[in-house]
Amino acid sequence: MLTRKSVAAALVATAIAVPAVAGESLVGSKFSGGLDGMPLMAQDFEEPDGPLPPRRFRGPGPQQPGPDVKIEVETPSSDQILRELEAPVRVAPGRSERVTIREFKRRPELRRAAPSIDIQSINFAFGSAEIPYSQYRKVENIARALGRLLRRRPDSRILIEGHTDAVGSSYSNQILSEQRAASLRHMLVREFGIPPYAMETVGYGEEFLLVPTPHEDWQNRRVTLRRIDDFIQ
Repeated sequence: MLTRKSVAAALVATAIAVPAVAGESLVGSKFSGGLDGMPLMAQDFEEPDGPLPPRRFRGPGPQQPGPDVKIEVETPSSDQILRELEAPVRVAPGRSERVTIREFKRRPELRRAAPSIDIQSINFAFGSAEIPYSQYRKVENIARALGRLLRRRPDSRILIEGHTDAVGSSYSNQILSEQRAASLRHMLVREFGIPPYAMETVGYGEEFLLVPTPHEDWQNRRVTLRRIDDFIQ
């Protein structure tokens, strides 16, 4: 076991063996880098022997992900998507109170009342509406849920909403959100056979941020699925 006395003895031996520099003797001078984190002095050599205290290491602090780090978000299962979309409407409008799809898109209070689920796991290419092939399995979860929903409720209508964060101009974000919603609908029709009449699309750009920030935030880059058949004519 290393002790203070054994370390001191080694330092004394080193001091004797090394010539003095610029007329100074190493014995009696300060030695830096002691094992307990304190400087060693020659007088320390006479302290009672005993175990050395543990050496403390100061490692780097916690690392925060940089802006270029992709956050992997778990894709909701098809069961979870189906469960959210099949949830009952708390206050369903009467037949005479139903609105057109175009009006529904402009009515935030109606949108909030409709069953919905946010999908934040689809990684679009930066500044693009293209869905990479690496994301197909995530889209497949959506397709399975919609297929089951339409078999149970053939009159169901789904609004696919595109949302962005607030980075960039509001105009470009608006266009991008519309394109991403349309891209998802196109893939669901072309690759998974979901009937096109069952889905509508809309883009809201940065209008409805989940996290109110002007900076990049993955939670704001999302697609929302909303079941609207209880509200439209």
